[in-house]
Amino acid sequence: KNPNDEAALMARARFFYTRQSYGAALKDLESALRIDSSRLETYLLKSRVEMDYFRSLESLRTLQKAESLWPDSELTKEHLARTLLILKQYDQAAEKAHQALQIRPGAATPYLLLGMIAKEKQDTVAAIGYLQQAVQNDADLLDAWIELARIHTDTNPEEAAVYFESALQIASDDLLIWHAYGMFWQNMDSLEQAKNAYDKMISID
Repeated sequence: KNPNDEAALMARARFFYTRQSYGAALKDLESALRIDSSRLETYLLKSRVEMDYFRSLESLRTLQKAESLWPDSELTKEHLARTLLILKQYDQAAEKAHQALQIRPGAATPYLLLGMIAKEKQDTVAAIGYLQQAVQNDADLLDAWIELARIHTDTNPEEAAVYFESALQIASDDLLIWHAYGMFWQNMDSLEQAKNAYDKMISID
């Protein structure tokens, strides 16, 4: 293919990324940026590849470059918040999540991120409040339902079961959620319900 075809380079980078060929993906993304540095999508993908390639600081720098080019991008703020959360820079992560909400107050993902930050900081009450706001803003936000289920597992199992079931309504074929649901019932000594969850996993698989 034409080495100067930016679209082809992006397509090949995505292919390499799905195959976990991170070095090859980064090479194509860097070439794509040399051809056209005006596409936010390229920076966001490059950052994801770098993070999965255990180059977290490079991933952060890529997003900071994107933020300087697109200061009003909600998506870039969300990616920055998520990356800073992974790096355990909780205050900076929360700041980026709040900046995303200033851009679009009705967004859901920033509330999810704020909930995850609060959970990491052992502030369960705040975490639940943020996560409930996330699902109120977007009832299909799967990760928020799962986080709510995990938080309630020890303190309020009945509520946790409801949250797991909400997650499964959204992603009924997700083996990881069914496994977590089965483990939840197993830990509750509800072996029949645990068996039903594991049987469902087997039927999907």
